[in-house]
Amino acid sequence: MQTYDAFSVEKYEYQGKPRRKFHKIGRMIQNKDGEAFSLYIPNGIAISGHIFIAPVGQTEDQLSVQYKCAADQYGI
Repeated sequence: MQTYDAFSVEKYEYQGKPRRKFHKIGRMIQNKDGEAFSLYIPNGIAISGHIFIAPVGQTEDQLSVQYKCAADQYGI
């Protein structure tokens, strides 16, 4: 069973360069049958916009690379 972290992605600029900050908002697990996922978001967390899902244990640098790859591929 796969486990993933869910992040809200904050985009901003620092010294004229685009940056991203990943805020962990929950966890997603693959269901036993492998056909679906369940996303768990704690009570009191309000989210909107783009949610990014990545395997548990990724560093901020790894998340940035993976996010950029997805953004480039899908134009987001």
